[in-house]
This record gives sequence, structure tokens and C-alpha cells, in this order.
Amino acid sequence: MAKLSLKWQEDGPRYFLDGKPVHAGDLLDARTNDGAWTAVRFEYHWDRMANMTEPYLILPDHDRENRYVPAETECRWRGE
Repeated sequence: MAKLSLKWQEDGPRYFLDGKPVHAGDLLDARTNDGAWTAVRFEYHWDRMANMTEPYLILPDHDRENRYVPAETECRWRGE
């Protein structure tokens, strides 16, 4: 289990989890406050003008709206 890390590459920023690149739309597991693991979708916003990036994890709710999970949350690849 690890947290997302940001590395800058020739083509821009890339997030990594356990040394593997994470792409927008990838499904991960995130540890919730009660210690359980739940499925989340990785997304991020890159402001090219400011050269800044902001990751976020989306947790689907039952009402089909999205809740955001802090990117600092402990994560793992789905099924690990």
C-alpha cells in the first residue's frame, strides 16, 4: 500500500503508485477512514499555464454523484 507520487517527465506530469504509472480513469482501491478498502477512479487536473497538477480520487455514490477522496489517501492497485 502506498500514496500517489508525482514525477515530471518530458511530456509533463505523471502520477505513480508503487512505481507504476497511473493514468486518468484507472481504477484503484483507497483505504477509507474506517480502514476498509473501496474502489475509486483516479483523475487529475493539470493547469498548463501554472504548470501545476492536482490529483483526485472519485468514489461513486449510490445516487450516481461523485464524492472526492483526498489524493493523499493510502491506495493500492485493484485486486492486490
